[in-house]
Amino acid sequence: VMRQVELEIENYTTIDKSKIMTVREVHEATVRRVDRTQVKYLAEDQNKEYTVEDVHNMSVGKMDNTRIKFLIPHDKRENIETAATINIQLGVRTSEFDNYEYIDWGEFVVYDKEEKIDTHSLKLYLYDHMIDSHIKYTDSPLTLEYSTGNVTNLDLLKAICDKFRWTLKTTDFANANKIISEDKYAELTDFTYRDILDEIAASAGGFIKIINKDLYVAYPTETGETIDENLSIGKKIGPYNTMVLGRSPQEDNIYYPSSIPASGRVTIRIDNNQIMDRNRSEYIEEIYNHINGLAYYVFEYTSFGFGYFEFGDIITLKDLHENEYKTILFNINVEITSGIKEKANTKEPKYSETKYQYATGIEKRITNTEIITNKQEGKIQ
Repeated sequence: VMRQVELEIENYTTIDKSKIMTVREVHEATVRRVDRTQVKYLAEDQNKEYTVEDVHNMSVGKMDNTRIKFLIPHDKRENIETAATINIQLGVRTSEFDNYEYIDWGEFVVYDKEEKIDTHSLKLYLYDHMIDSHIKYTDSPLTLEYSTGNVTNLDLLKAICDKFRWTLKTTDFANANKIISEDKYAELTDFTYRDILDEIAASAGGFIKIINKDLYVAYPTETGETIDENLSIGKKIGPYNTMVLGRSPQEDNIYYPSSIPASGRVTIRIDNNQIMDRNRSEYIEEIYNHINGLAYYVFEYTSFGFGYFEFGDIITLKDLHENEYKTILFNINVEITSGIKEKANTKEPKYSETKYQYATGIEKRITNTEIITNKQEGKIQ
């Protein structure tokens, strides 16, 4: 999970904006010193070259909020380390006579900035420190002693945290102590450290988030909060009752548990995870223990702005008839202008079919989370 913030600062004439160095500016400064004609930029197309002018004209609007696709070349690692960081706190008070109460959103890296002539303001495009991990693993691999037979998933995660000077806050998570016998990524030239974090999260049956420079392995968490305004509530997803670890496209799959009839399975599937691939049967039960019974509703709401919800928070939705629906927050957008407005939604996942006739029941990366369509009678279970 990587958080993105767009921050607009009004009346910025009192701010020395030259000191707010962005990732892009640091990169361009380096490029001008090295090569004035062609540059290899932080682009979705890793092999395309751009002139300095092309870089200047690029729009940050091309970026994908949910999963940034660009890479930071190894020799441009200083882009992140040299760029400005900003700590964001959201302050609210009920009247001019009260003190502000603050929520600390943490530290963000300034990726880009834009002067808004019409509003005389400066707009900053910020990402949390997950952006640090957007470099290729093979450009700067870890040096763990796999030959000892003692390297675990936890050791791998600790080593990544040490590399990026993060602090690991979660040491107890599913499959943390499973042994990794070899460097799974030494020959995978397209894998980034972000991809490896995704795979560790998948093998843990959870997700990874970074607040400031603290890394957490997290799971959906009950907040006790109820939302009852401007709601649109859709279908129920789950509860999940089966875990599939697959290899695609060859449909070499295992699933757990085997006791549930095929017509009743509602499945989360993880494909082609390098960490688990050779030892899938050792991982699957612990992941299942975290996803079993998980359910949520498709929904969308707009509110006055809570400001403190996070990805994975479990909340209760209440409709006009006082009916209550438990759901999980997967997308949150907070807009701050003259007031605070918050939009959140959880969408319906993609569907696929697992060919259980080729799968075995037992007692590279996470591509997506899917539930299984029961093609018999065309129903979704």
